[in-house]
Amino acid sequence: MQTYQFRNVERNDFPMLGEWLRSPELLKWWGDPEEEHRLIRHDINDPKINLMIVSLNEMPFAYVQDYCVHDWPQDYFASFPPTTRAIDTFIGIDEMIGKGHGHGYLGQHIENLISHGAEQIVIDPYVANERAIKAYEKSGFKKHSEHETHEGRICLMTYV
Repeated sequence: MQTYQFRNVERNDFPMLGEWLRSPELLKWWGDPEEEHRLIRHDINDPKINLMIVSLNEMPFAYVQDYCVHDWPQDYFASFPPTTRAIDTFIGIDEMIGKGHGHGYLGQHIENLISHGAEQIVIDPYVANERAIKAYEKSGFKKHSEHETHEGRICLMTYV
C-alpha cells in the first residue's frame, strides 16, 4: 500500500495548480480554469476550508480540499450531522489517473478526517463523471441521491 503525503497549499503552488486545471480531463469537470484558480487563490486565506497538495514519493500529483458542509450550505447537505466534511479533489497529472492513486490518497485523507472528529464524509461528483464515481465507490462511498445544481446534475455520495 502506498503512503501519500499531504501538505497545505502554498502560494508557490499556484502556477502548478493553474497548469493542472487547464488539463483536458479537468476542463471537463472543473469548469473554467481561470475561475477555479481564482477560487483556490481566494480560499487559501479561509480557515474554514483545508486546501492540500497530495504527493507520492515527493512528487505532487493531486489536489484535495475539505470543508464543513454547513459552512457552504447546499440544500442537499442540510440533513447531515454538524461535523460532516465534504471533499473536492482531482488528480492533476494525467499519467497518475487510472492507477489506483485516487482510491489510495482518498482513503488516507478520510481516515485523517474521521480521526479528527468528522461524523460523516460526503462527495458530490457530476452524475456524468462515471470514472470519479467508480473511484469514489472503490474508496468506500455509496450513492446517496442525485440533485440538480446551477453547475449541473450531481451524485451526492456518502462514505460508509
